[in-house]
Formats: sequence, structure tokens, C-alpha cells
Amino acid sequence: MPDPRNATDFETSRLSRIAPIVIVCGTAWGGFGIYYLCTARHPEGTVCLVEAVGSFMIAWLAKLGLCQNRRTAISYIVFVTVGLMAECILSGMALSYTQMFFSCAVLVTSFLLGPRWACGCAAITCSFVLLNDFVFPGILPQLPGPTELDKTVAYLALIVVVTGCAFFTELTTERYAQSLEGTSDQLRERTRKLDKLVGIDPLTRMPNRHQFQEDTNALIAQADRDEAVVVVWIFDLKDYKSFNERVGHAVGDEVLRKTGERLQNSAADGMRVYRIGGDEFAVTAIRTEFDETEAMSLARNMFLTTLRDGIEADGRLTVLDADIGIATYPRDCANVDELLAVLTSAVDEAKHKENRIAVYEPRMTEFTRRKQRLNERLTKAIQCDEFAVFYQAHIDARTDQIIGAEALLRWEQAGQFIAPIWFVPQLEASGQLVEVGRWVLRKACEDVRAWQLEGHKGLRLAVNVSHSQFKAPGFVDDVVAALQASGLPASTLDVEINESVFKDDLKVAIQTIDQLRHIGAHVSIDDFGMEHSSLRHLALLSLNRLKINREFLRGIPDTSEGIIAASIVSLAHRLGLDVVAEGVESEEQLDFIRSIDCDIYQGHLFATALPSNEFRQLLTRHSSFVPSE
Repeated sequence: MPDPRNATDFETSRLSRIAPIVIVCGTAWGGFGIYYLCTARHPEGTVCLVEAVGSFMIAWLAKLGLCQNRRTAISYIVFVTVGLMAECILSGMALSYTQMFFSCAVLVTSFLLGPRWACGCAAITCSFVLLNDFVFPGILPQLPGPTELDKTVAYLALIVVVTGCAFFTELTTERYAQSLEGTSDQLRERTRKLDKLVGIDPLTRMPNRHQFQEDTNALIAQADRDEAVVVVWIFDLKDYKSFNERVGHAVGDEVLRKTGERLQNSAADGMRVYRIGGDEFAVTAIRTEFDETEAMSLARNMFLTTLRDGIEADGRLTVLDADIGIATYPRDCANVDELLAVLTSAVDEAKHKENRIAVYEPRMTEFTRRKQRLNERLTKAIQCDEFAVFYQAHIDARTDQIIGAEALLRWEQAGQFIAPIWFVPQLEASGQLVEVGRWVLRKACEDVRAWQLEGHKGLRLAVNVSHSQFKAPGFVDDVVAALQASGLPASTLDVEINESVFKDDLKVAIQTIDQLRHIGAHVSIDDFGMEHSSLRHLALLSLNRLKINREFLRGIPDTSEGIIAASIVSLAHRLGLDVVAEGVESEEQLDFIRSIDCDIYQGHLFATALPSNEFRQLLTRHSSFVPSE
């Protein structure tokens, strides 16, 4: 089909209208022919019928493509002109209504050939009328003489009107086509720009996932030709989502931009860097062969150059970590989609390695599939209310009385409760732990408040808060909402946090702890002694309690571990903090924590974690101790 945006194609499009015009004219001539035959004007009728049959034949040839449109138009003008002359000769009249129609057909057809043809045919037609009427009247045989002036004027007016209408219609159409051509050029230019933008990440101005797939497909084709290897590295920024929510999108975006810039600057020759996800960057290269040692060394160097010294944004220095997965084509996959899948498996494996770098192995795929199935089951568990809150007693080391309870999350599967160590990491990785943690906080506050109203007035509640939940926007508001909904006094709530929450932004952590203290809640450090900055945290934070990690009690009465535990208790007391020993499972451990003056303990020696109804019974059996509020 011709393209009217192009000048040549416009002419072709214009000429393609010849067949319909010829058919219309042929139909009119057929009508004239039948009329003349019926009125015994056989010569004129014969000419008109010949014109009708000829018109239909020309239109048929044009439709079949047996004759070019331009040649068809010229042939038709000649054919009509011959018919006009024959009509004039046979009718014996200088101007007849039929002859006027012949002239109009010539003019309309000539415009399909362009303005020059139209003007030429119009001039010839007018000249024919004027010459025949005024200069050489009666030139044709059997003409009676000059025609009346009004008929001549009418004929000329008809020619002028038809010519003018056809001319301006064609001129307007041509201008529109030219305008359309200009608009089309602009659209093509914009399309080229959009095609380019489709492959660019708007935030970092780096090639995006779409461009990564296209470029990697090209690398795969090149590798097939050259018998080479495509190597791809994936850098997944650890905990970026919670970091972004905590510091705000403006700072988070700036960190991403600078991370991308540093990766590009650290990439070796022949390597290209892409941002393929919110917190994921990819690096591609083609090699004659795959050297695993070299690939891991490059990954380590790029990581150190990019993230080791931290990234400054909005006046703060941010230190991020990354999990790095490495995979190759054709060893590990057959196409780009499979390559991305195996890279995801490699990144999952890297999260469990000390150096946080993993080269893909087939066994990793099964691990990723199990993780995906677990994620689906956890989503269903949230929807079907399959989680439960268990409680483990906090015991006063001096009186052996229950003074509080720690809320622990459990997942019920096939009638059995699964410990959080098996599913909490996946909840946190998928971003669902914040929602589940919010539910645990509400449920635990309701249960403990109910037990307080039953007579255990000073019973305290300890709730362990995950890293992601503590850093989530509105965390303190969630605590306030849970306290208000349940009626639990804030002074009986202990919010337990892990030292890992201080790693990203100590200033923000201090602000959150101060807000919790302001509403009356207590704050404890869980698993104290497992981070290198523990003592510094004790000096900076407004804490109420710390919990000694169970690892310090496993070797009791080992001398070195006992000395560390005793030192922690002594230091905490000097700072005005209570100390909880967790994981007390033997009488030897209990005797030891009493000897170092530890305040509280919990563990299987006294009671395991129990569902709410069983813990309520445990409270009833130990109801001789009723702490005051």
C-alpha cells in the first residue's frame, strides 16, 4: 500500500483513485447511451455506450494491475477526448450536455496526473469552446452556427468551477500530505529517541534490564560464532529496601546513582554495567574461556571499589553490603531468561557465604525452587492465619518466680509448630516480616494484658523486633497502636532489638530508641556480645536491659566463657541495666548465673515456649508471686 507521507508515494496514492472515477464515469455514460437509444438518437447513444464499455474495461485492467495507474489515466483522457470529438461530429451540435460531461471527465481525470496536466486540459477545453463558438463557428460538420451566448458562458463556467474545485481539493490534499510527512518525520525522530530511552534507566542513566537482555542476546550470538563464553555478574545490594524506607527515597536514589557510577568506573575494558532492578546491578563480559578465580577476583575488586569506603549522600556516609552471583553462557544456561534465573540462584547462595560471592552450580537451582515454594507457603500462611504466638517465661534468678514472658513466633504446619529459624529469614527477605511482626506485637499485648487483668498485674512482655521491622517507617506508631488497642501499660513492654540494627545508621537507631523510651516502653539488646561494637552501643544508647547470648553459657563451667559472661553482668549493673541469661538448660548453668549475680533467666530448665493457653496455666501454677505495677 502506498505511503502518503512520501512525495512519490503520494502521487501513487493519488493515481490509485483512477479506477473508481472511471467506473462512475462509465456508469453515467451507460445511462446517457440508454437514454439516447430510447429517444432514437442512435449515433450519440452508440458513442456513449462505447464510452461506458471502454471505461469499465479500463477500470478492470487498472484493478487487476495489468496497467499502471498513470498510464491508465493518460489512456482514459485520450479515450474520452476521442469520444468527445466523435460525439461532436455525430451529434451535429457544437455544445451538448453530453459533451459537457465528456469535458468534466477529462478534467477530473487529468488532476490525478497532477496540476500541470489539469491546467493543460482545462486550457485546451476552454480553447475548444471559444474557437468553435466565436473564431471558427461551424467548423465541425453539420453545425448550424454559433451557439447561444448563455450556453457558452454556462459551459465555460462549468469548466472553471470543475477545474477550480478539483485544483483546490487536490492542492489541499497535497498540503495535508506534506504536513503529514513532516509530522511523520517528527514522530520517527521521537520514536528513535523513545527506543533509546526504553533501554535507559531514568534514575541512574545506565542501561536497564531491557537493554541488558538485548545486549546479552547479542553477546550470546557472538559467543556462538566465536566459541566464546559470556560471563555475567549480579550485584544485589543487601537490605537496600529497608535502608531506602528509613532514610527516604531522595537519599536512597542518590546512593543508587553513586553506586552505579562507581561500578561503571571500576569495570574493566570490555565490561558493561546495567541496573536491572531496584537494588540489582549486572555486569557483562565475553571471554575466550571462563576462569572462576578471575571472575571472583573481578567481583571482589568491583565490590571493594564501589562499596568499601561507603557512599556519601545528603551529608551522611552510608555503608552497604552486596551479595554477588556469577553465571556463564553456555555452561549454565541456554538463553537470557535462563541466565537470569541461574543468577538469582547464585545470589541466593551468596547470601549464605562468608565472602558473599557465589559462582552458579546446578544444585543451587533446587535451593532457589525450595525457597520459592517456601515463600508461597508463607504467603498462604499469612492469609490463612497459620501463625501463632508462643511464650517463654522470664524467671527471677533469685526467687524462681515468673516475672515476664517473651513472645515467640511459631508456624503451624500439619499439626506441628515450626521454629522461626526455619522461616523467619525468608519472611524478612520477602519483606513480609514487618507485617507478621506487627501482628505478633498486637497479639502478645492483648494476651499479656488479659493475664494482667486476671491478677498477674506486673507481668512484663518482651517482644523481639526484627531488623526490618525496627527500621520500617512508623514502627513506633505501631507500638503505640498495639498498646492503646490492648490497654497494656507501656512500662511493662520490653522491645528487644538485635545489635545489627545499629550497623546501618546509628543516629536513626538512637532516635527510635529515644522515642520508645519517651512513650514509656523499655528497650533491651538481644544476643549481646555477638557484635564487635557492643560496648560502644552500651555507652551511647538509653537501654534498660541486655540479654547474654546463649553461646556464653554452652561451655559453662568453661573458665574463659564464664569470665566473659561475668564481665558482661558486672558492666551492665554498673550502667544500671538488668541482665537476662537466655538458653539456661542445666542446673550447672543456673548455679553459674546466680553466682555472677545475673538478674533473670529463661530456658528449657524452667519451661519451654508454650502456646497462650498453656502459658496461662503455667502462670496459674506459679501464682504465689504477684509483682506490683
